[in-house]
Amino acid sequence: MAHTDFAIPLELAQSESFDPVTKYIPDNLSDEIYVMMGWGDHRFFTEVPTLSELRPGIALGALTGQHDTALRV
Repeated sequence: MAHTDFAIPLELAQSESFDPVTKYIPDNLSDEIYVMMGWGDHRFFTEVPTLSELRPGIALGALTGQHDTALRV
């Protein structure tokens, strides 16, 4: 993967602080689970599964904010 996310304990991820994303977290998870969250360029998320697939146009678009952004949970 060509991206880094934040690992957040389930209890924190289900708290009021993260209210906009709590609806995407399944209810039946173990308390020891961490939820991964990251945000960034939508094209980078969807078109660059590995660094070997990174292309200059996608990288430049991501660096300059030309594409839509995405939140990944």
